[in-house]
Amino acid sequence: MEQTAILVPVLAMLALSMVVWFVMIVVRVRYFTKHPPPDGVMMNTRTPVEAALDEHSRAVSENFLNLCEVPMLFYALAFLLYLAEGVDSFYVILAWVFVVARCAHSWIHCTYNNVMHRFPAYGVACIALWLMLLRAVYQLLIP
Repeated sequence: MEQTAILVPVLAMLALSMVVWFVMIVVRVRYFTKHPPPDGVMMNTRTPVEAALDEHSRAVSENFLNLCEVPMLFYALAFLLYLAEGVDSFYVILAWVFVVARCAHSWIHCTYNNVMHRFPAYGVACIALWLMLLRAVYQLLIP
């Protein structure tokens, strides 16, 4: 299997992050255009911008932050597998499971934001990542 196959899901995750970032900007600009923040909110560290946002705008911002947490572990592991030339079809399938689950998580979080619907998507992504990690530890560290 081509080692670069693992990089396609990595690019898909990066694209998801950029889409959510763009949505976050659009949602914030739209909200602040209709509801200008009180004086000093943008500069006051005791009253962050998020405190002035509505629930939907905060959810999109939180999702963008989520994409800077667990997915960072995915990126690191994918690049480790790539550099160690350990990529095989099982890793690529798990990487795509991670990406699809994170896309579902982001869609739920940025639309109707039901935690009971969001959590299974998060769980599936984390399980895929754990399987990738445990297998990588076994394959790369145990002779």
